[in-house]
Amino acid sequence: MFSIICCLGACSSSSNQATKYANHTVQRSAAEPCWIKRSNCQATSDETDLYFVGQSAEPLAQWGRPKRKSTRSAQADAEAQYARFLGVNIESSIYLKEVLDESTYQSQFTHTVSSNLNHVVSDLVKVDEHFAAYQETSDGQPMWTVYILIKVTRKTIDKHRVAIAEEAKRLAEIADQKSLISERDIWTAKVFNIDDTATIYINEIAVRRCEFSSSCTVELTRHFNKGNNHVKLSFGNRLGFWTYGYEVRKNKQIMYKGRCGQVWVFGCDWTMKHGVVHLFEFEVEQR
Repeated sequence: MFSIICCLGACSSSSNQATKYANHTVQRSAAEPCWIKRSNCQATSDETDLYFVGQSAEPLAQWGRPKRKSTRSAQADAEAQYARFLGVNIESSIYLKEVLDESTYQSQFTHTVSSNLNHVVSDLVKVDEHFAAYQETSDGQPMWTVYILIKVTRKTIDKHRVAIAEEAKRLAEIADQKSLISERDIWTAKVFNIDDTATIYINEIAVRRCEFSSSCTVELTRHFNKGNNHVKLSFGNRLGFWTYGYEVRKNKQIMYKGRCGQVWVFGCDWTMKHGVVHLFEFEVEQR
């Protein structure tokens, strides 16, 4: 894993050039950009944003450009660097997992660097990408290592620190009541495949609203009152066809699930009604 690298400064993009190699045309990266070893190489005195570099876990053989798996590995490493900078492990923070799992944020890594250079998505920005083949297989196939540079603004860092501190406080309070929590089931609800909106209500209070083509997960238990709790998953449509998807878990067990249509592809039942188009409700008794 690449050690944490953060800096004050913007960094340049690297271009790729095609090279004939072992009877195949492969993409050879241009000269290694300075930010891989020293990410503040182009720092300016008025820059306040921080940058984090991720490196793919291991070089993978592939003719042409690197495999998508390598890019995802480098992305995950950059996110892990940022999490460690905040003093938390991604897996231990429900809040940070929701930030990094947000589908609109993930979509930026499926497009070119140029289209996302100045586009802020879910508070983290993919600024640059570099790949190079330092070694090859016995038949001359390049083994690619991928590097990804992400940018985080100071304002975003402050917001994440506050949220993580609040989460840590809540977890500490739960730990103080360990004997009670050990007897309590944890309920979570995930809504996805959304066209156009989804809202999660607990006891008639909206605790999360999720927009078109996104995915949201909510821990329901933290919003429960003692006694009977009414949960409602409401899916709405403004125009055209509509879709929905949900999954409700009690601890790790799936209790309820449903899905209809496929966002961006085809609508549920091919109807175009408006307003609330699908409603799922259930109740949970909290001791």
